[in-house]
Amino acid sequence: MTLTLEAPVASAVYQQIPLAQIAPSPHQARKDFDPAALQGLADSMKAEGLLEPVLVRQVGDSFELISGERRFRAAKLLGWTTIEAKVIQTVSEAEAAAKGMVENLQRADLNPIEEAQGFQALNQLDPDYWDQPKIAKISGRSQEYISLSLKLLGLAPEVAESIRRRILSRSHGLEIMRLPLDQQAETAKKAVDLSQKETRKLVDGMLHPVTPAGHKPGSTPVPVSDPLADLWSSLQKEAACPGEWKAAFTAPGTWHLTVTLTGSDPAPAMNLWFKTMSEAIAPKDPKAAEAQDWVKQAAALAGLTPETM
Repeated sequence: MTLTLEAPVASAVYQQIPLAQIAPSPHQARKDFDPAALQGLADSMKAEGLLEPVLVRQVGDSFELISGERRFRAAKLLGWTTIEAKVIQTVSEAEAAAKGMVENLQRADLNPIEEAQGFQALNQLDPDYWDQPKIAKISGRSQEYISLSLKLLGLAPEVAESIRRRILSRSHGLEIMRLPLDQQAETAKKAVDLSQKETRKLVDGMLHPVTPAGHKPGSTPVPVSDPLADLWSSLQKEAACPGEWKAAFTAPGTWHLTVTLTGSDPAPAMNLWFKTMSEAIAPKDPKAAEAQDWVKQAAALAGLTPETM
């Protein structure tokens, strides 16, 4: 069967329907409904009324939502017993599903996982008609965007959930999905504090580990670990410095320092941290000396001088 939304819309009537007789659509793309946003909609509906009726189809003696579930839920919050609905008399299961999905996919507030699941569900309704070019056209996205979004559904469940909850962005997910499944969850935890560009560099380093100088080409790469890993851990636990600091080693000679401070003047706290780090990093070997130079350069960028340190 081929579905087309360009066909004339089936006859419809408007009527007040008891909320108890309306069931949500099983094809709803949106899975997460933000409570604060729903309350905001409910407040608006209380003040202004229902500006746009929900769309339903009749199924036996009851009704099924085609679109308007947020308005339906907001009406329940307000304690309404009925809601104005546009009732389409003759709509098949597949047509109802397609219409509801298309409406949701044209909204900008779906999270990336809901959006990807919507693309997938629409394609599964009728793969011959709802191919990627067609979905791209009705959603206002590029075909490449559709293809990459569908790949997000192959992420480790923990990573997909972080994207669903907007802890990680779609861009983070696209970088992490380049990794084997068993490495994705741990990498996602690190990526929470990284930008998309930094996440790409992290993933690149995992896929193509940096090897020691002189390593034989073609042999199994030997990843280089952070030579100061123990130092960062002890500084966080023992140093009497305010705020939160994290150091991520991405390649020999390269650390990413994340600083979280409070207060209007962070300079004293930064001064104390840089001074503590500089003293803790004794130049016993080239790596330590390199890191000590790095600390001094970072302090200089922060506007701190050797005298203040």
